Amino acid sequence: MHWIEIGDAGNIGWSTETAHSGNYSCKFTDPTSNYSDRGVRSSLVAVVEGKRYDFGGYFYVRENRGEITDTKFTFQIEWRDSEGEIIFIYPWIVGWSLAAFDSWEEKSYLNATAPASAAYMDLLIECQESEDNKNDTYIDYFSFGEYISPTPTPSVTPTPTPTPTAYVPPTPTLTPTPLVTATPSPTATPHPAPEYIVLGSGDYDGDGTSEVAIFRPSNGLWAVRGITRVYFGTTGDIPVSGDYDGEGITDVAVFRPSSGLWAVKDVTRVYFGDGDDLPVPGDYDGDGICDIVVFDDASGIWAVRELTAFSFGAASDRPVPGDYDGDGVTDFAVFRPSSGLWAIRGYTRLYFGITGDRPVPRDFSANTLDDIAIFRPTTGLWAIRGYTRLYFGRSGDTAVPADFSGDSLDDIAVFRPSVGLWAVRDLSRVYYGTTGDIPVTR
Repeated sequence: MHWIEIGDAGNIGWSTETAHSGNYSCKFTDPTSNYSDRGVRSSLVAVVEGKRYDFGGYFYVRENRGEITDTKFTFQIEWRDSEGEIIFIYPWIVGWSLAAFDSWEEKSYLNATAPASAAYMDLLIECQESEDNKNDTYIDYFSFGEYISPTPTPSVTPTPTPTPTAYVPPTPTLTPTPLVTATPSPTATPHPAPEYIVLGSGDYDGDGTSEVAIFRPSNGLWAVRGITRVYFGTTGDIPVSGDYDGEGITDVAVFRPSSGLWAVKDVTRVYFGDGDDLPVPGDYDGDGICDIVVFDDASGIWAVRELTAFSFGAASDRPVPGDYDGDGVTDFAVFRPSSGLWAIRGYTRLYFGITGDRPVPRDFSANTLDDIAIFRPTTGLWAIRGYTRLYFGRSGDTAVPADFSGDSLDDIAVFRPSVGLWAVRDLSRVYYGTTGDIPVTR
């Protein structure tokens, strides 16, 4: 999706003066009394008639003089037919104001249904000033995407879906180019094996301990033992829970391979990646917030949203991101099952493990960094490099190491989906979940 200036392009462009997220926003300098003098319109995005979509973004007015109500915005979807002609505009409301100067304010519309004959849409954003106050305006963090519908059961009431908040990243020119693609494919990509699903964190209540928790892909159920049960996601989604807002609490989140959607409950919705990518969330810049990241296991390309992209790894390598040097930043790393190679970018390369082993990098030795470790499901062997070897678990178990006791040390643990058993070595055994559930803790 690209953006095109409307009106005086010389007074529309990127700014570092203020931003809702990241370093840039789009600035409208000194709006006039005409909406058409200061605005942007996105390129066309394919939609499906009858489907529901969300869109939203953030707005800001810098005070110079006058009243906040003197500055007004328009924010609309223009639904278009297959020829690109406008057939409907939603909403019709034009000319709304923010509540205060010098404060980012969100405007979003949820559950907008594409009308009959709609094949495309674009977003239109404009502003004007009824008095010549010379109050510059800014816009940032926009999104448009398919609405995620919770899947209810008779015993549980689904929670609301999240408010979309997705940042529009900058380019060197004055034409914004967000990394957003909203053209879903009808075919869901199969889940990676639970052992290879990468999660950002597993503390869903912020108490410093990891929770016993499962995601049920058949109906989108998230069940966190003793804390909550919510429905978020649908068949084909991959769980990618992590702390995406820096509050110290793990957020419920899914990645939808069919469209590249990342949906974080009550935080954000963005499109990044596609069906060939594996989601690998983590804190890759050390700011305390989980980053949106994908790894293409066919090409070895890592892409970190709004940060970087590079090649590291080869076909069939498994991503094993972790903090291997104890600096508080997630390191890029791969495990090569065919040879037992561990390659940590900028740090080390070594061999540990054999074909069939599952990599389980965690801090088992209380040294404040992730240890190189494997779980061998055929025998239940746990081997932690330079630390210990022991047997715990059996064939069919999924390794779920995490800090279940809150002592800042990851515990050796397994989930047995055939009976829903969670067994934590030297700590506890509980039953939670069933066959087909995916453990979502770390």
